[in-house]
Amino acid sequence: MANYKQRALFEIKRRRLLAESAADAVAEEVAKDPRYSLLNSECVALGFKIARLGALKEDTGTLKEELEKKKAERSARLKELGYSESDLTPHYRCALCNDTGSVNGADCVCLKELIYAELREGARGVPTDADKFDDDLLKGIPESMRPSYSKAYAILAKYAADFPDNKAPVIGLSGPVGCGKSYAAGVLANAVMRKGYSVLFINAVQLNNLFLKYHRAPVNEKAELFAPLTGCDLIVIDDLGAEPLFNNVTANYLYALLTSENEGHFVITTNLDFENLRSRYGDRVASRLADRERSRLYLLDGKDLRLTRR
Repeated sequence: MANYKQRALFEIKRRRLLAESAADAVAEEVAKDPRYSLLNSECVALGFKIARLGALKEDTGTLKEELEKKKAERSARLKELGYSESDLTPHYRCALCNDTGSVNGADCVCLKELIYAELREGARGVPTDADKFDDDLLKGIPESMRPSYSKAYAILAKYAADFPDNKAPVIGLSGPVGCGKSYAAGVLANAVMRKGYSVLFINAVQLNNLFLKYHRAPVNEKAELFAPLTGCDLIVIDDLGAEPLFNNVTANYLYALLTSENEGHFVITTNLDFENLRSRYGDRVASRLADRERSRLYLLDGKDLRLTRR
């Protein structure tokens, strides 16, 4: 997350500098006007005099009234020059933190939004903008199927809430075509990115092609090809089983990815049940997906929701 946060902070700093530069430019411009400059100097002098007398607990007399009069004259002159008092003040994009990125020592909402936007940009292919497992996700799902989906969504919501400290960092979503697996995985991906973690959302065909390129690549190019898989916090493999099987490639590299040294977090969607996964990818991959210490496989059953909703 460090690089994403650093870039977001740079953007906020850029916004702050632009706002302050715009205000400074106006101040420099109006300072060239003799009448405004004199009035401003008189306002500053009166302000200091009032503050000094106040500190000494002495009577300020009519100085405050004089100051207000001079301020009104200064504002009127500003208006004649085509400006207002607010033009002399930086207009920060975020009113909560004044474009500093921090509020009371914590990351501001604006910083979190920038990090999320950049994470989303890097996770192309996520099929939804939704990032919460709320009741809206159940709209269009037949009543008879809602208990099953509610339970599954609750599990996924907890996975996102616990991330990255999940007891079982690998989740499989199995079910028939159109039952909402990819959509649910997308909501989970967005929820994880909302917390500031990076996600790679990749379909099985794309992943398989990457495996093949890696298999054929010279040794000095292999690390760069695999960088997208090792440089993110969560990998979503969508529609596992839709890709062609390449001998000595597909199953082997899938197993290598699932057992990589960083013991990563994975969400896998598939139309296959466990026995078909075993038949297609072999015992090693099946055993990894069945490892109760690290993995959970959930079934989303029901009709094709795309047809139901349509």
